[in-house]
Amino acid sequence: MKQKIQILSIEDIIDFVYRSKLKGFAKTDKNITLALDAELNDELIEEGIARELVNKLNTLRKEKGLDVQDRIEVTLEAPTAIKKVFEKHGKMIQHETLTTKVEFGKIDGLPVEINEHKTVIGIKKI
Repeated sequence: MKQKIQILSIEDIIDFVYRSKLKGFAKTDKNITLALDAELNDELIEEGIARELVNKLNTLRKEKGLDVQDRIEVTLEAPTAIKKVFEKHGKMIQHETLTTKVEFGKIDGLPVEINEHKTVIGIKKI
């Protein structure tokens, strides 16, 4: 007897969790149980902030008309939470955005919000 297998995309799972407002869930269908822990801990939140920073930097690169291979220097006017994330995930952020140098300080750049943290980003092609 053939069993029908339904494959859920990550979007399906995320949509279900958000709609159900649960911190996690378990679903059983015949012989298969799927469990998802959707509780956000500090590590997951920091990783999300790092990915959002990568997104903001790459969007800014595109808006400035930079080529994909162009290297940049970044200046961030950011709160301690963003600095903490950069300390932990800085190598990944720099790799994903082709950033060779990062400084923190006052900058006349693009104001953005990263996970409710007001941040100003400045980039310079090198």
